[in-house]
Amino acid sequence: MSIEKQEQSEIGAAYLRDRSLSAAARGVLATLLSLPRYEVNSIEGLTRLLPNRRGAISTALSELEKGGYLKREMEKGADGRFKWYYRISAEPVFRGQI
Repeated sequence: MSIEKQEQSEIGAAYLRDRSLSAAARGVLATLLSLPRYEVNSIEGLTRLLPNRRGAISTALSELEKGGYLKREMEKGADGRFKWYYRISAEPVFRGQI
């Protein structure tokens, strides 16, 4: 998993008030938005940063995807192996793109 953020000069906090997101999903998104690009490359990496377990983080990521804050894309690498890429945004710009 590799995470790519939408470039923004200032991160809005509208997602923190989005009542469709759980507190866990808001926390995961806030954490991802606060990190330098590509610093976390796996769910396991997030478990080292957050108090949540792998299952809870996976659920939060699915919630963010459903809400349009995250888009998962799979690409085939030069070595023939597939890799997931996660694109995230502080705004629900991916809503309806699943």
